Amino acid sequence: MVAACTSGAPFFTYNSDRSAVIVHGIHVGSSGSLFFGEKWSLIASSQGVSVVTSTPQVAAGLAASARSVRER
Repeated sequence: MVAACTSGAPFFTYNSDRSAVIVHGIHVGSSGSLFFGEKWSLIASSQGVSVVTSTPQVAAGLAASARSVRER
């Protein structure tokens, strides 16, 4: 189940040893238990963008910082 108000959030999975993430798309909405998203390949090709990657530790630190800023 996707949390409410997560539209625009990245949709990703970890690889088998959790050393990297695989970006699949962006969450665009939900209805009940249905999840709607836009595939990353379509976003990248139509917008001319790419993914910035980092280690899971750096990503976790950035997520914690973002939560801290939202709580202020």
